[in-house]
Amino acid sequence: MNLAASLLAAAERHPEAEALPGYTYAALLDQAARIAGGLELEPGDRLAVVLDNRVETALLYWAAQWAGVVFVPLSWRLSESELDYCIEDCGARLVLREDDALPAGSAHPGALDLDEREPSLMLYTSGTTGKPKGVPRSHRADRAGGLSQALQHGYLPGDRTLGVMPLYHTMGLHSLVAMHHVGGCFVSMARWDAAEALRLIEDERVTSLYLAPTLFHDLVDHRDAARRDVSSVRALGYAGAAMTSALVERCAALFAPEVFVNHYGSTEIYTFSVGADQRRKPGCAGRPALNARLKLVDGEICCALDSEEAFTGYWNRPDADAHAIHAGWYRTGDMGRVVGGGDLRLEGRVEDMII
Repeated sequence: MNLAASLLAAAERHPEAEALPGYTYAALLDQAARIAGGLELEPGDRLAVVLDNRVETALLYWAAQWAGVVFVPLSWRLSESELDYCIEDCGARLVLREDDALPAGSAHPGALDLDEREPSLMLYTSGTTGKPKGVPRSHRADRAGGLSQALQHGYLPGDRTLGVMPLYHTMGLHSLVAMHHVGGCFVSMARWDAAEALRLIEDERVTSLYLAPTLFHDLVDHRDAARRDVSSVRALGYAGAAMTSALVERCAALFAPEVFVNHYGSTEIYTFSVGADQRRKPGCAGRPALNARLKLVDGEICCALDSEEAFTGYWNRPDADAHAIHAGWYRTGDMGRVVGGGDLRLEGRVEDMII
């Protein structure tokens, strides 16, 4: 099933449920179809978007999926030269930025028959070791990533998540996709501000948080934390780095979560492993995820590319493929070891190791 058909199914299952603040799933589908009609792009065309996490960004994402267009979200933090490189590299037919109005037209009929193996998304890596690399992701891979997050993060029907992790990043995008699987609401927050986040958690009755550890630190350390009602939060997830035991305990004390997981993954393969019990094993990367098989090769963590959440190679970068992909396995670049009856612990990056 591609993501256009998946959105249609979500709107048919729970048309009156809130998908985005101010939009039911029925309204989201209608608006996405009209924006898709206004894009005037063909299936497979690239739509580059340079926007923060506003509602309009989420609408454009779903409009692109409805039209079979490849959504290419780019960081508004990039320099103009970096943006120019990514826009040219992906071959964008249309670029939308902050001051552009949302396209509008006659309702697009939907790319419902598009092969689920076709690309739906192109994310760009940070480029810390060279130019950013394009990572094409299929409808199948991103839909599977959203499903695995919903299951492994313990989401329930009608959950509401704080949508502040960037939508140009795999965490932000899959938070959005996960919500449509459970008829949940993606409470968009344009840019990070701890006081505003605490207000939104209280006012929007947010039930799940999926953030980087630094953002959790900002929340528990903020002067408003004690006076805000955050009792609606029942699930915590984090990724990007291991939490210290002290931060785990502070998060647990503030939110009293039923679920508290560490999500270890990447842009290329959304989920490698999930540490499902952070209270008991803080910082632990846990066991292989639902769609993942892992192995250690000379201490480096490798993930099988038969994962439903996996990419099939970088965009126009055979050199990067040759470095990262070997005999059906993706080299993560992370070092790890197995401890305590099968749990994975991360121990740094390959390039940081002294041989």
